[in-house]
Amino acid sequence: MKTGKRKAGTAEAQSIHKVALASLDRDPRNANRGTARGRQALRQSIKDYGFGRSIVLDKKGKVIAGNKALEVAIATGAREALIIRTDGKSLIAVQRTDLDLECDSRAQELAIADNRTAELDLNWDPAALESLSREINLGKFWTAEELEGLLARIPEGKIQELDLRPPPRLAWILLGVPIGEIGEVLPQLEELEKHATIVVQSTRDK
Repeated sequence: MKTGKRKAGTAEAQSIHKVALASLDRDPRNANRGTARGRQALRQSIKDYGFGRSIVLDKKGKVIAGNKALEVAIATGAREALIIRTDGKSLIAVQRTDLDLECDSRAQELAIADNRTAELDLNWDPAALESLSREINLGKFWTAEELEGLLARIPEGKIQELDLRPPPRLAWILLGVPIGEIGEVLPQLEELEKHATIVVQSTRDK
């Protein structure tokens, strides 16, 4: 994605600019295949209510979240996107100046459409998830049983055995105890051995 140099001026001018939608790159490994019904619902939502949610890009302009939204936006004739640069520490809120939730039925309908289109367009790709599981811990998002159910949809012989357990987390602690006082700490070490491996080693170094 080519963004060019940012113009000096207000903070807003420095952080918001326009780019062509065609310059944004979709994620070729997106694990959500989407559905025809979901795309139809998204197209209808954009036609009836305009754009609501934002999409998320990485620093190079590749889509992290919102691949289907970008695809449908281009298909409906949209040409540009407003880019807001952020490090993720602030929530980005899209404020629609044409809608009033208290008295505008379109605002209320958009609230339903926002959730319904996401529901309709979710279709996990088991093969993509299996590939990603070699690089990231999918156990953060699914239980072992849920993952097994998803990956079971992959044809037999096309899936490798996966270790679905979370990665181990170890804390290494080095304690220096004077030889003359070792007897005083042995009871504590014996209790600690229930949770860790203890190695005792003597040294003449101070």
